[in-house]
Amino acid sequence: MASGLKLPPSPQWRTDLIEDETACKYAGEFFASWMTTPELLKAHSYRGAGIDVTAGYLRLLFNIDKQAATDGQLVGWFTDSQLAAQLSPNPDDYQLFVDTIIRPSLDNCGASVCKSLGWQGNNDLAGMGVSSEMHHPS
Repeated sequence: MASGLKLPPSPQWRTDLIEDETACKYAGEFFASWMTTPELLKAHSYRGAGIDVTAGYLRLLFNIDKQAATDGQLVGWFTDSQLAAQLSPNPDDYQLFVDTIIRPSLDNCGASVCKSLGWQGNNDLAGMGVSSEMHHPS
């Protein structure tokens, strides 16, 4: 990757963050922005959820403190990784990117994602799976 940043190979949402309001706020805002404007996520002209939200989400996902990487390095790594996955001749690479980097925000903080998207419906009847499939069909 162009950023040169080395992150742990297996991101994992820590169990102590599942009920953490601040962590889920980052995850919800990150996912909502990524889902509605993924084409704007370019390192040289980043216009996503905000560098602080994206970096905050990645710090939580990878358990990285501010001394290990700057916000700019994290966002650069993220956008480089997304672009590499999108351009890969192997279609499984992009699905792996989504499953390991994007999906934890939805899986662990679905209510915050719904709130960030402005969802007012009943999640038991038509949850985020329906909404995200409408925005990003597989």
